[in-house]
Amino acid sequence: MLFTVDELYQQHQALLDNHLESVGIIQFGTAFPVNTSEKIIHDMAIKSRVSPVDFINANVGAPISICCTRYRFQGPTMVLTMPQRTGKEIALSLAREWLTQQATYLFLIQADHTREHEIEITTQLVTQ
Repeated sequence: MLFTVDELYQQHQALLDNHLESVGIIQFGTAFPVNTSEKIIHDMAIKSRVSPVDFINANVGAPISICCTRYRFQGPTMVLTMPQRTGKEIALSLAREWLTQQATYLFLIQADHTREHEIEITTQLVTQ
């Protein structure tokens, strides 16, 4: 996800940098950090404790946090971990609402697991 956001950011940096306080991100889809989540479950069963680093990295919203920190985006963010057919409709509805009120630009990110257990990401930058 970071690469797709960076690619769009580089293409539109002049516009985005003038509106950092109102650049947001909505991510939707089924993808989440499976391996890290499984490691946490294993560690809890064996050690009754979890590494703080693993715990943070198991958060499905961690990549969005990294993007907002890296590029100084301060607009609204949301992660919808749900199937694409449901998540996309909700994400588009949120985007329409946010773009009329508190966001000037939004990155819409679809992140889904493939049959090969990879993560497929599609990112677009939208505005009013």
